[in-house]
Amino acid sequence: MSHSYGSSRATERRNCNRDEKVANFTPIPMTYTELLPDLLRRNLMKICPTRPIRPPYPKNYDVNARCDYHGGACGHSTEACKALKRKVQSLIDSGCLKFEEM
Repeated sequence: MSHSYGSSRATERRNCNRDEKVANFTPIPMTYTELLPDLLRRNLMKICPTRPIRPPYPKNYDVNARCDYHGGACGHSTEACKALKRKVQSLIDSGCLKFEEM
């Protein structure tokens, strides 16, 4: 029983750390939906298809939303995609992606 508890706590810690990183995204001068095609064209990222999620769905699952980064997968929009935002932030942090100030 304590093994399950430990695994659960580790998962909670990982999820908590991910949520903290979400708040640290550098603002970008366009939408992620607009940026994605350019990143694909420049080979800075690739589409990451995912398997469809089966019920029970997470509480933030949106049956009407599609994510282009995840190959049109249902459940969240491209704009709300945390994986895409983390990838873009990684490109910014590494200096591979820069935005000119206007």
